[in-house]
Order: sequence, then structure tokens, then C-alpha cells
Amino acid sequence: MPLITMFISFLFLLLIRVSVAVSMILSSAIYLIIDGRFSFTLIAERIASALDSFPFAAVPFFILAAHIMNRASVTERIFNFASVLVGHLRGGLGHVNIVASMIFAGISGSAAADVAGLGKVEIEAMVEQGYDPSFSAAITVMSSTLGPIIPPSITLVIYGVLARVSVGHLFAAGLLPGILLGVLFMITLRLMATKRNIAGNIRQRATLKEICKAFIGGFPSLFAPILLLGGIFLGKFTPTEAGAAAVFYVLFLGIIYKEINITNLPKILIASALETAKISFVISAASIFGWIVIREKVGHIVWDFAMSLGLENWVLIILINILLIIAGLFIEGVAIIMISVPVLIPILPSIGLSPISFGVLLILLVVIGFITPPVGLGTYIAMSITKVPLDKILKEMLVFFIPLIIVILVISFFPPLTLYLPSLIFK
Repeated sequence: MPLITMFISFLFLLLIRVSVAVSMILSSAIYLIIDGRFSFTLIAERIASALDSFPFAAVPFFILAAHIMNRASVTERIFNFASVLVGHLRGGLGHVNIVASMIFAGISGSAAADVAGLGKVEIEAMVEQGYDPSFSAAITVMSSTLGPIIPPSITLVIYGVLARVSVGHLFAAGLLPGILLGVLFMITLRLMATKRNIAGNIRQRATLKEICKAFIGGFPSLFAPILLLGGIFLGKFTPTEAGAAAVFYVLFLGIIYKEINITNLPKILIASALETAKISFVISAASIFGWIVIREKVGHIVWDFAMSLGLENWVLIILINILLIIAGLFIEGVAIIMISVPVLIPILPSIGLSPISFGVLLILLVVIGFITPPVGLGTYIAMSITKVPLDKILKEMLVFFIPLIIVILVISFFPPLTLYLPSLIFK
């Protein structure tokens, strides 16, 4: 009875638009009162202990690095290199958009940073070249989903800590699915450009000399993902240390490019602190909620119920995917991770899913909520840049959901996609 009351009160609070974090705290408090275990000390201890984890320290570092990059000229240099690389393809700047997001993801680890920083550069360039603003916004929003999948990733760090899985293994697991998703986006874009007769190629095919020149010119910015991922995969950095290295490196670039100085640094630090505080509050609030879920063995209850239905494992995996996508439409991604991990981790071995594979799958599922209303923060950011109505952007985005669904299904039923690189790198 206390558990049912907790879930009902949580859903009710969400329906009346109480924030997710506060909803979790209040519903958890209701459970403890009914169960006779209520104590302010207990709640405070659980909330405070949630962030007492060294890997969690990577989160504010990557957030700060993303804010510095958006202030410096790192995003423009990445975009210019991608332009030389794939600008000659049909649908030119659309391909540049996707490739630039893939490179940017290797530094920021955030979909929001991609849309707000690199996305502004991409959309403005596409509109100037005559692309439809809604089409430009749609490509930008969809390519931002690469941010949380291609390592490093803020949300993979959070999942790794909660699921007690190596963050380094998760980073390696996300690389191939991220590249596959980017390639499928580009194939989809090429088909759309052919069907709509969009030329859009902004330049002739670059010669090897031009590519080398662009690479050398943008090398300081392009070296950042090599530094971070190489350091992690070679065992020189922990993910947290990589986050710190990212901050110092992009700050160095900002100073060299003369885009960062003592006057604008406080604004960057304040914006990063506010975003970190928001994520930390959700994590802290969800910790006591998750503790109750584990204490009540909700995962086992869910598994017993699923078994009573006599469903095959592949059907259960599809149902989990659908439920997480639906949840992402209404609940913030970090909160979904905090709630779903204690429920689903215990049943993963029974349905044949590795915690590593599931981590990448979970992040991809919840990022759909980032691009679709009513949460849909990524789409709203693109709207603010383009001043295009929501329905027009969503209409252009629809076809790009096909690559997303394909990658979700491949991760769900083809483990080597996520497990091959970790097994190769971390022998």
C-alpha cells in the first residue's frame, strides 16, 4: 500500500505540473510517513549521499567545457572543417551539420550544448544558403541526439554511477552506435535531397591538399575529442579527469583564440553552475525515490508480473523501449534514468540484455524526449533560433526518426554493436 501510494502521488504531482525533483521528494516522504519510517535525517542523508561519488564530478566539468566551447570559436572551427569534408555532397550543409555534431559530441557530451551552441552556427549558415528554416532546424535538432551517445557523455556518466557499470566501458559502447546513427542520418538526408531536388552542395569536392589545410587550421579544436577519448581508452584518464582536462584544454583554446577573457569568464561559470545545480538537484531528489524502489524490490515485482503474462523476451524488450520513449515525452531524461535503473537493472540478465548495452539504449531512448514535445527542449531551442512554428519543425523531423528507430532496434537485439569495442579496448 505505501508503495502504490508513492507512485500515485508522484504521478499526481507531475500532472499538476510540480517539478520532477520536488515530486520525487514529496512522494517519497509520503511513502516514509505511511511506512512509519519518516525522518528528516533519513531524507537528508539520502539526498546528500547521492552526489558522494567521484565519477559524478565529471558532470560539472563537461558542462563547463561545453559552455566554454560555445563562447570560444571552437564550434565555428569544427563547422568549417566539416564543411570542407562533406560540403560537396548533395544536401551539402545538412551533411556538414551532422558531421559537425558528431565531432562536437566528442567534446561536449550534451545534446543541449549542441543545439544551443553549434546549432546556432549551423542553422544560420543553412538559412543564409537558402535552406528552408524549418528543414534546417529539424536537421540540427535530430543531429543533436548524437551528443549523449558519442562519448564522452554526461548522461552515460550518470547511468554508469547508478548502475555500477564502468563509465569507460559505456563510453566505448556508445561510439559505434553513435557513428552508425550519424551515417544513417546522412543517408536519410541524401535521399530527401534527391527526392526534393535539393542541390545544396556549397563547394566542389575538396582536394586532399584542401582537406589537410582545413585539418591543420582546425587541429587545436579537433584534437580535443582525440585527447579525451584517447586518454580514457588508453587508461591515462578516468572520465572525471577527462572532464577536467576538457575544461583546461578548451579554456586554453578560448584564450588563444582571444574569445575568452576575465570579463566574460564569470558569466560562463555562473551559467555552468546553474545547469550543474539543476542536474544535481534531480539526482539528489531521485536518490531517495530509487532507494525505496530497490528496498521494495520493484524490479523483481515487475519481472514476476511480466513472466505471468507469458511474453517472449523480445516482446518484453520492445515493451520496455516503448514505455521509456513514452516516459521521455513527459519526464526529464535524467529523472527517467534515476527512476528506471533500480527497476530494470535486476531484470536485464533474464531478458538477455547487458547493463552496458542497456545503458546506451536507455540514453538513446530518453534523448527522444529531448527532441519531442511536450518536454522537447531541443526543439524549443531551435524554434527560438529560427522563429519557425513547432508544427513545421516537427513535420520535417519525422523522417529522421527512422534512423533513430533502426539504431534502437539494433542495440536491443544485436549486442556486438555495443559490446565489441569495450571488449577490444578493455581486455
